[in-house]
Amino acid sequence: MDDEVVRLRAEYDALVHAISHDLRAPLRSITGFGAALREEYAGKLGDDGERYLQHMMDGALVLSESFDGLLELSRVGTAPLVRAEVDLVPLVRDTLDKLRAGAPPREVDLQTPKRLVVSADRMLTRLLVRHLVGNAWRFTAENAITEIRLSADGSEGAPQVTLADNGVGFDPSLTTGAGIGLAVVRRIIERHGGWIEVDSQQDQGTTVRFAME
Repeated sequence: MDDEVVRLRAEYDALVHAISHDLRAPLRSITGFGAALREEYAGKLGDDGERYLQHMMDGALVLSESFDGLLELSRVGTAPLVRAEVDLVPLVRDTLDKLRAGAPPREVDLQTPKRLVVSADRMLTRLLVRHLVGNAWRFTAENAITEIRLSADGSEGAPQVTLADNGVGFDPSLTTGAGIGLAVVRRIIERHGGWIEVDSQQDQGTTVRFAME
């Protein structure tokens, strides 16, 4: 790799870590005082006050997730790539189980094949699945039933994987929340020499197709 590229990469990584570290403290203050406000003045804020407070806490959560995504994006570019046979089905199920455990109950219709094996780095693939399933979970939150469908075509070579949901859709160019998660996913797939397509439309769900060569 060119020395100038290496230098710029190191500067970028240092900047990402510095930004994340320096902004964590004020972010913790926001969430900490928000939680204290809710506890101390429970029942006294009124409907508008509770709504404003929830918007503040939700915004802080999105910001925290964005910091995590930036750090992951930095690390993905330098982590060693060790390929192995990785079955996506248990990774999807495990990720979904963890999301369900930390959220209010909802009905979920998960459709998967018995196995869907790709040749990829296990750690990076787990991170990829976490972001894709996490986005599907987030954008189906208001649905009566969350539908998530994992499939692959039957062509030779690297399988073309599809993960689809019935959510509200989103703008793939976003730079927070889903956007940073997708940036991490794209970087992981690029490191595997693959490709990715995202089709997301308002109230028509999201379909992600990718292959890791």
